[in-house]
Amino acid sequence: MRAVPGSPNHTTALCSPSRSCVVTGRNHHANGMASITELASGYPGYNGQIPFENGMLSEMLLQHGYNTYMIGKWHLMPSEQESAAGPYDRWPLGRGFERFYGFLGGDTSQWYPDLVYDNHPAVMRMRWVFTCAPLWRS
Repeated sequence: MRAVPGSPNHTTALCSPSRSCVVTGRNHHANGMASITELASGYPGYNGQIPFENGMLSEMLLQHGYNTYMIGKWHLMPSEQESAAGPYDRWPLGRGFERFYGFLGGDTSQWYPDLVYDNHPAVMRMRWVFTCAPLWRS
């Protein structure tokens, strides 16, 4: 069986557009995700923001009594909306998921990941500062 371009099982060469097709069942251009969110340009189909009228599968399942959880990489919103200050309407909990554990952006450190649970930072990261200054005075 061949995949029809733009159908939910159609994949693109990038993660965000493919993920937007899977969670909405729509073409990545209709989702505004013709590219990854960091390369959004503001042109139609390339703004990096899934319209709210393009319902997500999680929103539909939640309305029918299913529990919905998102684990892992989200990467479906503009980078400037990933801070703890919000807005939270494009975060997973704002798009029909009851719980979320993962990271919001396209990448994160493997040693000090920027993990989020629900709408909160998962852990406070400690950063150690190493200096090359001698410990004695001359």
